[in-house]
Amino acid sequence: MVGVGDEDFGADTDHLWGIGGSARWVWKCFTRGLNPIFMDPYRNSPHHATAALDPQWDPLRRAMGQTQVYARRVDLAHLMPTDDSKLCSTRYCLRNPAREYLVYQPGSGPLSLQLEPGRYRFEWFDPGQNKVAASGLVQWRGGVRRFTPPVGGAAVLYLVVAKGTAH
Repeated sequence: MVGVGDEDFGADTDHLWGIGGSARWVWKCFTRGLNPIFMDPYRNSPHHATAALDPQWDPLRRAMGQTQVYARRVDLAHLMPTDDSKLCSTRYCLRNPAREYLVYQPGSGPLSLQLEPGRYRFEWFDPGQNKVAASGLVQWRGGVRRFTPPVGGAAVLYLVVAKGTAH
């Protein structure tokens, strides 16, 4: 695991800096194999049970929900994080070569991914709009493949070997 040394591989805002974080931080943690944990500040009350949630943190909360959806969807037990730019140009990547890849592009523009030969279903997720922006099939002979997100800004690429394809 690429981590901070905690036994649970968590990234807890309370222990990192207190109140803080962003949607980008959540996705970066998740695609580095960490468990992002947000110390949610409450508004107008020192007693959390009766306080209102501060809407300023809604994008971060939404990103935590988005990563949870992918965590339940992918074979998380077999995906390994990499921060090797030769394998994944963004360095935010969970991969199980020849089977499944989840890549976060925190900026905009293309990304490069070392991809094993095969036929893959792909999905581009736009975290800012909270929706799938494009999907389809891609065939690849192996090696580094360049992908261009169909959206400006941050994007998530999910690739999984197409059913009926030998591994």
